[in-house]
Amino acid sequence: DMVGIGQICEEIGIDPDTDVRALVLPWRLGSGSKPGCITRTEFVEGMRKLGKDSIKGLKELVPSFDTGFLERTDFRAFYKFAFNFNLEGTKRTLEKEIVADLMGIVLDTNRAPHMTSFLAFLEQASDHKLINLDQWTSFLHFSQTTQLDLSDFDEDGAWPILLDEYVGWQKEQLAVNGK
Repeated sequence: DMVGIGQICEEIGIDPDTDVRALVLPWRLGSGSKPGCITRTEFVEGMRKLGKDSIKGLKELVPSFDTGFLERTDFRAFYKFAFNFNLEGTKRTLEKEIVADLMGIVLDTNRAPHMTSFLAFLEQASDHKLINLDQWTSFLHFSQTTQLDLSDFDEDGAWPILLDEYVGWQKEQLAVNGK
């Protein structure tokens, strides 16, 4: 569970609360059957696949857990995993506060140029208390394909309503700031 994952992270020198590598670890170990957990089978099989059999061995892999080296496709898979791993029980959504914290750990403005303004939008958006996987993954795609000035935004595209509302809000912000 998260307590055990936190202990492993601390033993290998990762801050389990703020370091993205604390999410990369369960992803690389093949976790996925239960949110927030690495089963014993997943752990043993994952360690075998990684070619490690001890905490010392895992510690050697810590530099490879940096998401900056992930190719776009691998990063998308990790990004989706990060959302699913943070779900609770059978819920299919995350509270927007958790999403904001998670985005702050998983993303940076190089991978998601719209992140800062999107988080500001989410903070004031009272209609959007919960975020689902489609909205989560669509944000990454949107942020990687849409210019900051929104000049290339396709209003007829099939974006979730959350992103359409973000675009409207952001256009207002840009107009107010004269951009």
